Amino acid sequence: MITRMFIFAILGAILLAAGYRQPVVYIFDALGLVFGTVIAYLAIRTTSMEWRQDAWYYRPNPWIGMFLSVLFIARIAYRVVQDYELFHMTASANVTQQQQLASYSHDPSTSIILFTLIAYYLVYYVFLIGRVRHNKV
Repeated sequence: MITRMFIFAILGAILLAAGYRQPVVYIFDALGLVFGTVIAYLAIRTTSMEWRQDAWYYRPNPWIGMFLSVLFIARIAYRVVQDYELFHMTASANVTQQQQLASYSHDPSTSIILFTLIAYYLVYYVFLIGRVRHNKV
């Protein structure tokens, strides 16, 4: 779990560092962090934990996990469709289409979804680790 937290933290730091060329992207990053924290809070309130066979087991809310998975997969599918359309459009590209391609690479919805996932998993895992340490004492 700590390894996953480390990976998400590094990914978030890399994405934040990559946004320095367009500071407006930080607004969408912050929105994603807020959404992820709120969703993690809801997940924390609906997580059940129990002690079985000398170990802690937890059961997260399946609806929240499904919502985040569908959100991420839908965003990937949408990007694939956009890439497919742009691939066919670039065969006879002119200046306006090149500008569309440049603006396409800085999509705020992707940033919001990625930072929602990053914040959700970081906050949720910190909660789980804290809960297990608190209950061990």
